[in-house]
Amino acid sequence: MKTGRPPSRDWTATFQVCTGCPEKGLQPLDNFYRDAYIPNGRMSRCKVCKRKETIDREVTRIQTARKGNQMSMPIWKWGLTGKSKVMLAIERGATNQAEIRRVTRLPEDVICDLLADLYDEGKLDRRSLKARVYRLCA
Repeated sequence: MKTGRPPSRDWTATFQVCTGCPEKGLQPLDNFYRDAYIPNGRMSRCKVCKRKETIDREVTRIQTARKGNQMSMPIWKWGLTGKSKVMLAIERGATNQAEIRRVTRLPEDVICDLLADLYDEGKLDRRSLKARVYRLCA
């Protein structure tokens, strides 16, 4: 009958060298977390190195999330004006009104009016209108 754990190991060793800080030399096994699936029953990094690695990984995750925060938060939650939302949706690659509506959550008639205003202001050129499928109804 298997219990899901490997067979018992020889626990006679009392010291181990950390792979993260070998300059400290041999450290007592109490400085290492247990891991039943490693041959000597202890992790290869000491508790201090493991904590530092975990904190560094979390800081990196938070920093990358902050850099890409605008990508993770939907445009309609940003509190921008309608024109800004439509321009941002176009910059992100929305190619027709359905995609703009999905990203900005604006009604179709409002999107039509905003596209017409943006075209009148010169923010949409003829080449972009030919390349994209807009239905200007203003």
